[in-house]
Amino acid sequence: PVDGMIVQGHVGIGTQTPSTTLQVAGASSTVLIGAGSIAGCLELMDSSGNGTINYLTATGGALSATTTKPSTCQ
Repeated sequence: PVDGMIVQGHVGIGTQTPSTTLQVAGASSTVLIGAGSIAGCLELMDSSGNGTINYLTATGGALSATTTKPSTCQ
């Protein structure tokens, strides 16, 4: 591709062993995601280390947070 790359597998930023399609780790884990009218979904681990997963979903200007994975996050 022009000015880009194709990656098959997982991509890690700040980690050499990413467990998802894109995993960002480090002191500042800020990521900007945008795709017009397509729902965005973030899966976040909490900082307590107990393994709790939280999901943030943005659809049509509304932001929702849940501990249950929404169907739009598949």
